[in-house]
Amino acid sequence: MALCNSSHHYRIYVSAQPNNVYKDDQSLESPLITFKCNIKMSYISDQPDKYIQIHIQGHDSWHEFEHNPANELTRDFISNMLANTRIIPFSLRNLHWKKRVYDKESVPLMSTDGVINSMLDVCHNMVRESRRQKMFLLVFIKKEVIVPHAEYLAMLKAKQAEEILHQVEDMVRLQAQGWSFQQADWENMGNVIRQAGLGNSIRNALDLARERAIRESSEQQVVRLVPAAATSVQVLKKVTCGSEEKCSVCLEEMLTGSQVTQMPCSHVFHGDCIVQWLKTSHMCPVCRFKLPTT
Repeated sequence: MALCNSSHHYRIYVSAQPNNVYKDDQSLESPLITFKCNIKMSYISDQPDKYIQIHIQGHDSWHEFEHNPANELTRDFISNMLANTRIIPFSLRNLHWKKRVYDKESVPLMSTDGVINSMLDVCHNMVRESRRQKMFLLVFIKKEVIVPHAEYLAMLKAKQAEEILHQVEDMVRLQAQGWSFQQADWENMGNVIRQAGLGNSIRNALDLARERAIRESSEQQVVRLVPAAATSVQVLKKVTCGSEEKCSVCLEEMLTGSQVTQMPCSHVFHGDCIVQWLKTSHMCPVCRFKLPTT
């Protein structure tokens, strides 16, 4: 599915709440806290319509981090967790804090430091009030990208087509493994394929699925080695770093107030680092946003 233009408005909601429903372990010598982090990115229309799907899921992953002893949790631990670009594929800007993930109200436009402080407060309160030795904290980080309605509809159509192709592949694979489908099942799938504009038959859909798989494989193996066009590198924005974070190319800190270079996807890097990177790859080191190559 083609992703939307990176210049669209977005909000990132962060929440952290105790979730001590798992078994305790009183044999631990010191209290242990486990962070269960859910990272999401979704797309919503700027003109919500109750008759269509309300959002398109773009990313959804779970990760765990442990800290022991829990009563010595530091800002650095949470800061490093939030700066881990291998699990969070987007920059943490335009942050909104929620006490609980399903709360409608949020504290808008918080800094990363503000979010870290809020998470520390939740952790310290949990450690102080709990008698458990093994504690769990649910952390939710969700980016909502707001796209024009026409573009949202196009994205939704592409997503639905992708899901249909996967369903066709699953039916063919299961049949090869001995599953028995009725003739009506194949006819219904054929109708779905035609209504989605994916051809007139199961074979047409399978051909499309194979072409897509070959194209994606080629992109992974070859396209990443193509440098960005010099003109696209020259026009990259120079911005002031608003908070300390690591450059994903050299893994060194970018100091608050220093000048950094911003990709169109909003990720920022040391100027020299990203220029060198783009000499061998035209994709963002964090999210793989593609710059022009010619």
